Amino acid sequence: MNKDTKCDYALIAAYLAGETTAAEEAKLHEFRNASPQNEAEFQEAVSLWTLAGKAPEADPAQAEILWKKAGENKNRPSFYLRRIAAAAAFFCLLGLSWLAGSRFSSSAGTDEFTVRTNPGQHSEIVLPDGSHVWLNSSSSLSYSSAFSGSRRNVRLTEGQAVFQIVKDPANPFTVECEDIDIRVYGTTFDVRTYKTEHDVEVALQEGSVEVFGKDGASMAQMVPGELFTYDKSTGAASVETADIAGRGIWRQPELKLQNCSLAEVVTLMEEWYGVKINIEGKSSSGDQYWMTIKTESLREMLDLMSRITPMTYEINGDSVNLKLQ
Repeated sequence: MNKDTKCDYALIAAYLAGETTAAEEAKLHEFRNASPQNEAEFQEAVSLWTLAGKAPEADPAQAEILWKKAGENKNRPSFYLRRIAAAAAFFCLLGLSWLAGSRFSSSAGTDEFTVRTNPGQHSEIVLPDGSHVWLNSSSSLSYSSAFSGSRRNVRLTEGQAVFQIVKDPANPFTVECEDIDIRVYGTTFDVRTYKTEHDVEVALQEGSVEVFGKDGASMAQMVPGELFTYDKSTGAASVETADIAGRGIWRQPELKLQNCSLAEVVTLMEEWYGVKINIEGKSSSGDQYWMTIKTESLREMLDLMSRITPMTYEINGDSVNLKLQ
């Protein structure tokens, strides 16, 4: 495929389903590298594929229309492409963006590609080497169109991300943040670096990572189950064994709240939506919450909670103030 070639959604769907040959993957790689616009189309399809697993069943007629617009590939089982179309139909019917808050752009005059998420929204990215990145609320990730081989670098300029990196010992993967850099050797880990927070955190689930200061000096070599914390104001760094099982829960298809107190709900929602929730007042009702969050926005969930527990709320970017009544 070249820059002017129409996007082959059936090929992308088959790739995401793990049903492509090496020759087809090379063809898709060529299409992605041809232009930032092509890469944006690919990431939009990835977003729809991911959201299809979270969305209720779409109107079959709407899905059929979108599927036909994409163009049926007779060599592929229709299920793959219909999954993308069904997600698109669902979000169109709701009057929401297909990308559910993700914004894909390329910087003018450069070959850099950037993905941003809005407050309360998530996004999944598939990098050219097959590595996966999940972005939490109010996050921004950039990478070069020349991303490949020895140039496996991305920049997390804001927010939180879970990385699942393809192993390539000869070409380590690097995550660049404003305050630290992380060298990866094929692993799964979480990075949190919001500008409004005092610390940068790295939580390692699998594999091995090494954290460096901006002066190039090694600060920590981590093993699974460890949490690295960097204080942005003092430059102090620490590593400790921690319970990191709950890190990255926001990238799961749904969050089930079963018999949870308000305090427990707040903790889980902070992780799910990537926000800080401040509570004013005390709850004396002892209300317990039974809810499941899938595609609901932060505002929708707070509205629902206010029906159970008398409260008002105010959302300011990635900060929420709850006032219990």
